[in-house]
Amino acid sequence: MYMEKKCSIEIKKYGLVFLLHFIPAMIIFGSILALNKGIYIISTDYDYQQLPFYYFMNNAIKKGEIFWNWTIDLGSDFIPSMSWYNLGSPFFLFSLFLPAESYIYLMPWIFMIKYGVAGLTSYLYIERFVQNKYIVLLSSFLYTFSGFQSINILFNHFHDTVALFPLLLLGIEKITEDKKKGYLLFAVAINALTNYYFFIQEVIFVILYYFIKNGFKRFNSMLQCLVEGIIGVGCASIIFIPSVAFTLNNPRISELISFDQWFDFGRRYILQLFRVFFFPGETMGMQSCVYTGNWSSWSAYLPMISMSFVILFFINKKWMWLHRFLILLFLMVYFPILNSIFTMFSNLLHYRWYFMLILMMALASGISLERTNIVKLRVVTWITVIIMILSVIGFIWWNENKFELIYNDNNYKFITMLGVLSVFITAMLVSVIKKKEMMAIYLTVGAIVIGGFNIWHNYFGYKNNLGEDIQQYYREMKLYQLIEEKDDKYRFSTVDNKSIFFGNISGAGTWHSTVEGSIYHFWNKIGNGRAAHSPEVSDTLQKLLSVGYDIKREVKAVDDIVQEIEKGEEKLYITQRKDALPIGFTYDYYITEEEYDKIPQQDKVIRMLQALVIPEEKEEEISYYLDKIDLNKDYPMSEIISNHAKESSIVFEKSRIGFNSKIITEDEGYAFFSVPFSKYWKVKVNGMNEEVINCNGMMAVKLFEGENNIEFTYHNTITTISLVITIFSLFVSFKYIKRKYVVN
Repeated sequence: MYMEKKCSIEIKKYGLVFLLHFIPAMIIFGSILALNKGIYIISTDYDYQQLPFYYFMNNAIKKGEIFWNWTIDLGSDFIPSMSWYNLGSPFFLFSLFLPAESYIYLMPWIFMIKYGVAGLTSYLYIERFVQNKYIVLLSSFLYTFSGFQSINILFNHFHDTVALFPLLLLGIEKITEDKKKGYLLFAVAINALTNYYFFIQEVIFVILYYFIKNGFKRFNSMLQCLVEGIIGVGCASIIFIPSVAFTLNNPRISELISFDQWFDFGRRYILQLFRVFFFPGETMGMQSCVYTGNWSSWSAYLPMISMSFVILFFINKKWMWLHRFLILLFLMVYFPILNSIFTMFSNLLHYRWYFMLILMMALASGISLERTNIVKLRVVTWITVIIMILSVIGFIWWNENKFELIYNDNNYKFITMLGVLSVFITAMLVSVIKKKEMMAIYLTVGAIVIGGFNIWHNYFGYKNNLGEDIQQYYREMKLYQLIEEKDDKYRFSTVDNKSIFFGNISGAGTWHSTVEGSIYHFWNKIGNGRAAHSPEVSDTLQKLLSVGYDIKREVKAVDDIVQEIEKGEEKLYITQRKDALPIGFTYDYYITEEEYDKIPQQDKVIRMLQALVIPEEKEEEISYYLDKIDLNKDYPMSEIISNHAKESSIVFEKSRIGFNSKIITEDEGYAFFSVPFSKYWKVKVNGMNEEVINCNGMMAVKLFEGENNIEFTYHNTITTISLVITIFSLFVSFKYIKRKYVVN
């Protein structure tokens, strides 16, 4: 009876903690929704990636299109392609119970829930070190409404990780201090499922945390943490392992930080760090000073109190493990080479691990408030106010002396005023209020207000500078959802995410960071390169990629309209091209990859359309069936297209695991398919296994004389193995939790 009553009290307590964080988030985002007629549209990444991707994933999963997916760029493996966008997150998985069409209204409410969960999990962790529940609540608000959160309202999927990360540290504490097991296993599994990229950063952080706090002597607890970590990763393997393997093929992460960047902090870097920690977070694309923009989530601001209580924490005479840990983390902040540890030494200098540092800073702030005498608290807070005011004066002086540090005066004034005013009010409160409980309550209210203002300011900053008309976005979304893909043989000319993912069609490219590595290889080979966004596709390249449909607002008399879409006053026309080549056509000529690489960039696309680009080791075999192209000869485009069209796919059918094609040829030869190459593709021609040839990142296969029934099948063996590991790990986890085992 006692245990049941205690459990009931704890449920009510933690339910209240969740609501105390959820309600302010609801007020903040609710006010934005009220201004936007219930729709949360903000800018760039959210409008063109987050919202369309969630809509697309919901539909794809329900249709079973979870293996090879034709909507993702030129085609990609669904699970590893979408896992960066939180395919395995519990927040997304729960949303699958609702229709995809609801996301435009649902997403802000999921945001609010994430704030509630972040507040709850951080509270659960911080209360282990701080006794006063009001101070614990303040610390959890500092974490939940931090500058990192406010600037990342553009990246909704970052908030999932922030909400779940404290569970990892709580799991460590459960093993090392409470001698309880299973908590870390669950935390590892849910974080690894949510986002593999952030999870790798979290593992690095947690390892540092464990050894700084516990040293190397507690072997049993170290072993149990390792065991639970391995089992937890095993449970998440179905998403985690394929995603990591897939990402290793992405050239964006292959370049390491150069030696000249290791310690290259420079004057601007130091000034930026000061702003990042002392002042509220700013919109990433339109910053007010130091740098014009930075998309690396560079903010570690604690709302209301700024760095005042963290400074106070280091002034206290009685040091603990957290002092050592924060010193290490601040060194990692300061030196680029140490910061790059969290990105596996990549030259992409991201600061997306700062939310973990913020949790430690929030904890240090709570400990400072609880354990420091009032006099010292007041002195340090006023000193922080003076430091911030002097920094503002210094920045103005730099700007007047033409160092060009301030780029956006209005934004600079607002951020500066908000930062200084909040710490000034903090100093006033600690000077007037004597009871720390009341002090914590007032500071919590201040943190909510300042954090809320920071979110509002950044929302409208993103929307006004880079956003678009909300109602127009909504109307376009509704129109694109009605697009019908008439024939699998052809792609649409668009590279716009909204039309592709809301319409569930195959385009000529996408704005998507995690696509098949061979797609990057293809773009590099044709001389354009690809970052997160596919470049615009030229007319010649559209022929190579089998573009056969256009999406138009207006049409001409000569246009072949295959679908007319009308929604209210909005109209779209889907037109078909008469000279389009289907996916799958034969070649008369070939060129080796080595020879192709020497061709001038401006000629690469046309040469790839004229001749099949083959690896050098295949020349002896392929030269028996194809002629080598004469680079000095002029080949008319009409002749090229006509020759390809003669022997091309008369049937082309996509499936969830590949595609089927039928091509009739006059002689033996090779057919090219503008489908991204992967070692997991298998092909049969007339029932016989054939080799898939990698042609500049796309695929080719040998054909026979006459009718060729071609069956391409995609089977990622890593995903299959990972599924087996997940099932086995789930079984092991149940056995492990049942088994009585207590660490020493």
